[in-house]
Amino acid sequence: MAAPPVVLVTGASRGLGRALVRSLVDRKARVVAVVRKQADAASLEAEYGGSGGGAVVTVLGDVTDPEVPARAVGAAVASFGRLDALINNAGILEPLKRVVDVTPEEWTRMMAVNVVAPATFVRAALPELRKTEGVVVNISSGAAVNVYEAWAPYSAYVAGRTGGSTLSGPALRPPPRPPLAGRTRAPHRSKAALNQFNAVLGKEEPTIRTVAVRPGLVATDMQGVLREQGKTSMAPDQHARFLEAHRENKLLPPEVPANAIAKLALACPRKLSGTYISWEEIDQLLTA
Repeated sequence: MAAPPVVLVTGASRGLGRALVRSLVDRKARVVAVVRKQADAASLEAEYGGSGGGAVVTVLGDVTDPEVPARAVGAAVASFGRLDALINNAGILEPLKRVVDVTPEEWTRMMAVNVVAPATFVRAALPELRKTEGVVVNISSGAAVNVYEAWAPYSAYVAGRTGGSTLSGPALRPPPRPPLAGRTRAPHRSKAALNQFNAVLGKEEPTIRTVAVRPGLVATDMQGVLREQGKTSMAPDQHARFLEAHRENKLLPPEVPANAIAKLALACPRKLSGTYISWEEIDQLLTA
């Protein structure tokens, strides 16, 4: 009987991350969940029977702490004997400010959480992922292919994560993406942050598979921050679209994209490595 797959999830305390843990456990996976607060760790372990005896083991720490990635990978090996996938889910939206108002300290914090941390988790996980021919999933955003006022720090990081260009288009609806073969070499893309990281990783590490995923508009705390802070910094028409999405219940429950992303993490085909896809495409791409 094959051993259960083992997946490391960052930002696992709530929202999409918590839903990913649930979906993975439902698929008989074992999960190492990285959280920042002891209360969140206790909640996860109470629900899933942690401390080495259940499906979920928690690692407490900030993803920007350079020791946390190695501890998380070590916990996977010590508790479950292997590591099959890494989902870089942790991320922050703030500061939601115009470029002229963003301080150097705010730029540094944004890049540390959203860029450096995923890279250091990948670095720590690679020795184990090579053994299992594993998967890296980088959670991205539609902001990589749309221009939003007051989103410069966030958009810079996700533009890099997806390898996509920062093209303008109707808010909440990204423009059509090119075929898979063309998604890693889009013109005019931002060179900031994790620009081409996913694509380069796919080239450098042929034994693993790495995919950046746009999860859509998800009903999480980040959307609440956007609705509240965006009213003073975003263009009124763009902010109004997010208000409308909330008012008309157009936000996705976290479980919806999480179910698709969990499937991808457990069964990603090699043809997708280095690409940027949307969560809606996953089922079709897994069966094509």
